[in-house]
Amino acid sequence: VVVNILTSMDPITIDLNDGKDWLDYDLDKRTLTITAKENKGAQRTATVTVSAWSSKHSGINATKLTIRQDGAINASVAPSALTFQANGGTQKVNVTLGAGVTLTGASVSEDAKKWLIVEKGSNFVNVTAMPNTTVQQREGTVYCEVTNNDTGEMVEMPVSVTQEIGTASIEPASLLFAANGGVQQTKINMGSFTYCGVLEVSSEGKGWTSATADTDGTVNVTVEPNAQSAKRECTVN
Repeated sequence: VVVNILTSMDPITIDLNDGKDWLDYDLDKRTLTITAKENKGAQRTATVTVSAWSSKHSGINATKLTIRQDGAINASVAPSALTFQANGGTQKVNVTLGAGVTLTGASVSEDAKKWLIVEKGSNFVNVTAMPNTTVQQREGTVYCEVTNNDTGEMVEMPVSVTQEIGTASIEPASLLFAANGGVQQTKINMGSFTYCGVLEVSSEGKGWTSATADTDGTVNVTVEPNAQSAKRECTVN
């Protein structure tokens, strides 16, 4: 593939991104030639980023090119990327199979085996994500394994999977006690988290505030009577 880059900006840089394993390029001034290796598997797609430096705007202008290559095995997956909410769930990946091609398996990348489960059908794969109880987004890959019935050649077609970060909220987020103290409750909406029941009172509240938590996320806050003339504040974490 030959691409003419229409810009007066310099320098020009090329990033093959997810095509580094099977794409190569040659840049001659403003003519970009992209070369693909032989594809013995299924159709594949990559995004190539063309960037140029703009001295006028002191920044980089970037354009993305989508490169697709047909494969020796006639099969494709849709969608090729899945996004799950923090509470997890199940989504379906459809596998289009050409003549003489069979969906023979499905697997999960090693880094996602603890939270992704796959179930293979005749021409689809169900992907189930467990609730994300961490404070980080997580990513993994599902591989749909297709086989050429005549040659026995097998290819793994990747589907990228992303799961959003776990979230939680509390309502009400503040409590106001009268001078004589007492007990009040607030409730944690735990979302995808499993509540551990560990609470800590800030140093300002030591000696006059205590808190306990129930397994359903209910937090019981107890405040001792205030014999001082000034109001006092603390935080329960």
